[in-house]
Amino acid sequence: MSYRRYAAERIAASLAVLFLAASLAYVIVHLVGPGQAKPTFQPGDAIDVVRRVNYVHYRHETYPGFLWRLVGHGSLGHDLRGRDLTSLTFGSAPVTLSLSAGAIVFALLVGVPLGVLWARRRLGRLVAAPFALLGVSVFPVGVWFYLSFYLSYRANAFPVAGYCNLFGSGGCSGPVQWSYHLVVPSIVLGVALAAVYAGVTRRLTLALDRSEDDRAAARRGAVIAFGKLLVRNASWLVGATFLVEILFQLEGLGRQLLLGYNLGDPPIIEATLIAATIVAVGLSLAVDLVAGAFLPEWRVNEFQQRLASGPDSSARAVSGV
Repeated sequence: MSYRRYAAERIAASLAVLFLAASLAYVIVHLVGPGQAKPTFQPGDAIDVVRRVNYVHYRHETYPGFLWRLVGHGSLGHDLRGRDLTSLTFGSAPVTLSLSAGAIVFALLVGVPLGVLWARRRLGRLVAAPFALLGVSVFPVGVWFYLSFYLSYRANAFPVAGYCNLFGSGGCSGPVQWSYHLVVPSIVLGVALAAVYAGVTRRLTLALDRSEDDRAAARRGAVIAFGKLLVRNASWLVGATFLVEILFQLEGLGRQLLLGYNLGDPPIIEATLIAATIVAVGLSLAVDLVAGAFLPEWRVNEFQQRLASGPDSSARAVSGV
């Protein structure tokens, strides 16, 4: 497939997903969800007068007007207090992306070595197999409880909550403080992902060991398959950080969604749902376009690759993971 066709298909698919997600958010919040629950107003309160006027305006926004606001003006609207939700919501996105990146790094550092040991060392199976089973079974709240108790409260090794900006100087900012505050949240979010990566790495390793084709080509196919898995997981984690952000009081998109619900502010809920989709789809699209430009194999659809591969081909084994 040529890169021009590949890029056109990826962009068209991403736009279709964004349109469907925005339409679904409008239906859920405007028509059948939180938007139908009228917030509580205090008579005579100056702020609540503003909230009441903005709520009436929000409730009377039509679907064409909603789409024109998003596409024509590039705006996520305003909350009931009049604050611009575009800057407010996307300002929370770096926290969510940082947590997602930390979870993937932890999953790679733990899951990939365990997967290799699982495939090539008999003793490694005694560690990797129970970890893979436990990792996908344990509830994140349980992991959070034990790690917070032993690493934060008892050992006082890591902070129990809070977030530091990656860029800046002094106080709670800079790469060191940023990564230090993300260690425990990343582990909590990444345990299940590490278990999945251990199983995937094991299958890829076994496929490469059994391959009778060119080892370099098989290894390249395995890297491509694993790279696509990482991209999909990164996009999925944008929406999966909700619980962890609440547990560690991180001001990300998940906590923003909870704030909108607690305040009885449906525009915040709607804007957060749309922003999370934009971030997830945009991240996936950006990586796909860059990787597809430099790696022709990246453009091959897994289903097409499976059809084109023979029954004993390593490419089929890799793409089937």
